[in-house]
Amino acid sequence: MKFFKSRQKKNTESESAQTILPDKDFIDVKELLKKYTLNELIETAEYYFSSIKDYNYLLAKPLHSILDTPILLINFSHILQGLRLLPGMKILDFAAGSCWSSRMFAQLQLEVFATDVSSTALKIGKELLERLPVFGNQKPVKLDLFNGTELSYPAEFFDRIAILDAFHHVPNPEQVLSEFYRVLKVGGIIGFSEPGTTHSKTPQSQYEMRNFKVIENDVDIKSIWNSAENMGFTKIEHTVFNPYFYSLSHEQYINYLNKKNDINYCEMTRAIMKDRNLFFLFKGETALNDSRNPVGLVGEINVNIIEKKYKANVTFQAKVHIKNISRSLWLPSDSEFGPVNLGVRLMDSKGILIDSDMERFHLPSASPEGIKPGEKIEFEIDLKLPGSVGNYILEFDLVSENICWFSLNGSKVVWKEIEII
Repeated sequence: MKFFKSRQKKNTESESAQTILPDKDFIDVKELLKKYTLNELIETAEYYFSSIKDYNYLLAKPLHSILDTPILLINFSHILQGLRLLPGMKILDFAAGSCWSSRMFAQLQLEVFATDVSSTALKIGKELLERLPVFGNQKPVKLDLFNGTELSYPAEFFDRIAILDAFHHVPNPEQVLSEFYRVLKVGGIIGFSEPGTTHSKTPQSQYEMRNFKVIENDVDIKSIWNSAENMGFTKIEHTVFNPYFYSLSHEQYINYLNKKNDINYCEMTRAIMKDRNLFFLFKGETALNDSRNPVGLVGEINVNIIEKKYKANVTFQAKVHIKNISRSLWLPSDSEFGPVNLGVRLMDSKGILIDSDMERFHLPSASPEGIKPGEKIEFEIDLKLPGSVGNYILEFDLVSENICWFSLNGSKVVWKEIEII
């Protein structure tokens, strides 16, 4: 359940197939917007949540319905990808309802703020987070009641904002969008998953508006983008996708792979996208990618040693030269997420691993931001060697902590053979 929503939505049918023609009982959503005040709509949302006696299905979301869950999860996965999330980002889960999405964001190591106009919805969300806590040492989700007009956060506070099937219930979209712009950082992104341009005309929407005090507005992308651009948003991106299962026979599948025939998938997708808007608003240029994202993390390592023979338990000394040859900023060693360090692994003379995490060394940086693409650094290390005699290999690799070893991306490691005598 989301902001200003009175009943659970069904996502299993294309809305265009449900569209009805106006008749004497037709509800014009524009007239409904004139009829109800903001406070009345907020009261409706609160009444809905407070009237639910058994809300286990809300606690079970997104795994609440065999029919609805696949569509909901596919939509959500596209939001996750389009937001270009990185661990540690601050995200606003707007109209969070029972906070199932807030919990998922928190599990992904984001700092989550969940807001809704219904205090009861947030109480249900609090219960969900208590009964099914996030695994690991993640930051707790912060719950906040929204008054319908102003967000209780300072300017440029959030890296990302997510709105999942909620914006079409908002009676004052321009005012709320303006608040989004205010609290979003420069370089931030807002992700929307919303219905289409004929949403208000569907049978279910008509039923909702006729019987309950709720707004089921159409989502006019051109109007939203016009308002957003005037506010200062710099770009809009749309996601083209088909959340519905599409199967082929074995012969059709082979022919499709070999480009021997066409299928109706593209036409089907085009029709569905008229009823499903998944889009992203950008405020300024996105920041330089950094080492919280494992994609493309590579570097050059050069290790210079004086001797190859050492006594047991002595300190190994070496000069290290490293260059950032990736397109990402390497975050400094004191960063909470994704700091880049030099790691050392110990192997025997045949290359069999003995210690996968022998030592870590912080990388010096001239800038508090970290090591920029193309930047070179030089430093010395002191490494205590094993106490057993024999031939060994020291493997030097870069690592973004809790993200990945650079060698997993094809970055070259450095092997140094030594003998302990």
